Order: sequence, then C-alpha cells, then structure tokens
Amino acid sequence: MISAPFSARAAVSRCLTRAIEAADRGDRLEAQYWQSLAAAAQRRVSTLPAPQPSLAVRLTRVAALFTRRMERLA
Repeated sequence: MISAPFSARAAVSRCLTRAIEAADRGDRLEAQYWQSLAAAAQRRVSTLPAPQPSLAVRLTRVAALFTRRMERLA
C-alpha cells in the first residue's frame, strides 16, 4: 500500500517508465498493464490530502502576523 504522497508520485513515474520500455520492446500487453497501474497510482495521488506546512512554518507565519498587527497598533 502506498502511504506517502512522494512514494505514490514515484509509483506513477515508475509505472509509466516501465510502460514505455515495454512499448519499445513491442510488448503491447505489458505496456497496457503498466499504463493501467500508472492510472491507478495517479488516482491514488489525486485522493491524497495536500501536504501540510511544518510546525516551524506555521509558527513563523503566526509570529509575522502578530508582529504586523502590533506595528499597526503602535
């Protein structure tokens, strides 16, 4: 099971690469197999939640907003 967004995106890329390689060899059935796996992995990627910013980034944003608000009040 693919759990991380990066690995799901990497799975799409690997499947497409293998589909291209199979098509180059003339193996249509294998190429279609890899294309279907790539499509399934792509659907998985599209259902993953967007990555959330780290705690440090969120705290920095809050501090910046607080600083701006304090500057306006001063």
